Amino acid sequence: MLLLGVGVAAVVLALGVGTAALGRSLATGAVTGVVVGLALGLNMTNRAWGLAGDSLLPLSDAGVRPLGAALIVLPSVAAVLLGLLGLIRASREGDSRSAGAAERGVAAVPAALVVGWLAAFVYAYSARIAWPDLGIFGVGLGGFVIAVAVLAIVGGWRPGRGLVSGLSLGAFLGVILAVLTAIGFGGRVGAAIGFAVGLATWSGMMAVEIMQRGVDGEEIMKRFVPQKTIDITKETIEWVRARTPLSRRS
Repeated sequence: MLLLGVGVAAVVLALGVGTAALGRSLATGAVTGVVVGLALGLNMTNRAWGLAGDSLLPLSDAGVRPLGAALIVLPSVAAVLLGLLGLIRASREGDSRSAGAAERGVAAVPAALVVGWLAAFVYAYSARIAWPDLGIFGVGLGGFVIAVAVLAIVGGWRPGRGLVSGLSLGAFLGVILAVLTAIGFGGRVGAAIGFAVGLATWSGMMAVEIMQRGVDGEEIMKRFVPQKTIDITKETIEWVRARTPLSRRS
């Protein structure tokens, strides 16, 4: 990750984005890394999800309450928020693309997996059934299949494609955040994750700077081609030729 950040920084400077943009990106990455490292290293998020689990899932085992609460709240909230944003964006842009049933079904899989997981969890929690159980698996599979079918139908409606894409993206990101924030990593692992997140943020911010500025191929060539040296060399060759008599052939 460090080499990646240094490489992107070199590209940014070569493209002439400027040291100010590089400094902003570095500061943002550093602050993000420190915040994430402290939160995970001190198990702050784990403790917060533990308190949430005590309120939401009092019947569950204390050891799984943080992860269970995070996997219920974060994927659901992220899916709803990004789904609504995707719906609004698709409605405004008037997306005219068409997608087949298979493509719509694949796009709905991440959101459907979360629906299946929630159905299985609610069934197991309300019935006080211990995992694993065939009934839990059946409820989860049924929820997944129904969700895929419903979302595939919704995806056939043009703004609905934005809704389904947002739901799936939010569910995917929510699961990742839930796992990262619910587990108690400890000091060393938390600091390592914070360092990696900081470098990734730094690289991502610099990539955004490049995208906003755009890439001018001619300007890049001017930076790396010694045009002045080439012109002087050509003039010198012409000067030497003009003043050097041609030798006669024998």
